[in-house]
Amino acid sequence: MTRFARRGAQKKTPHTATSWKDIHDQAAVEQDGPSHLNITSQAQLARETAVKKDKRRENRRIKRIRKKEATKVCFHCRMPGHGMADCPSLKNDMEQGTDICFKCGSTEHLATLCTVKVPAGKQFMFAKCFVCGETGHLSKTCPDNPRGLYPDGGCCQLCGSVEHYKRDCPDRPIKDEITVYRQVIGQRGKNLHVSVDDELSLYEEADLSKKPVKRKPKLVKF
Repeated sequence: MTRFARRGAQKKTPHTATSWKDIHDQAAVEQDGPSHLNITSQAQLARETAVKKDKRRENRRIKRIRKKEATKVCFHCRMPGHGMADCPSLKNDMEQGTDICFKCGSTEHLATLCTVKVPAGKQFMFAKCFVCGETGHLSKTCPDNPRGLYPDGGCCQLCGSVEHYKRDCPDRPIKDEITVYRQVIGQRGKNLHVSVDDELSLYEEADLSKKPVKRKPKLVKF
């Protein structure tokens, strides 16, 4: 009588043995390495993966643009979804002064590029306020606008004023600054109407209080 140390061996089902021809063919394929067909398929797979990544990247970019456009509010009609340059009701408002300089009234340039010297307090005589509808001042300096440049609340972190941002504060310790203005260009290369309230100023965050450290020459002793 035969005895087994393990009962699990009795329950195993035997499978059909692999033929010597199949073993030989499989070994030959492993020795030869990837064939030309495999290399071609790998290159095609890499191209398809790159195309998919580009499509996903483009879709994310378009979603960001649509989200930004949806949250944009027009200064003129206060309706979301478009800026003042694309406002449909702006064409019917002749007092708004489209395509003119808000400082001197010229139609050849915008207020950001104007070099005419105007008296203090009358910098924007041709601009129309969006809050009260009168000409001669901007919405941020309108007396009927208690929130100024902060429609959602807040103020300048340096002086507490609502008439300017922190980057435009006169108490700002940084003096060296670079002002960059945004221009909207149409399809034919013509400058579209842009509000002065929508101008952007970017400043270099340079700390002038710190003096550059001079390095002493390094002495090497032999």
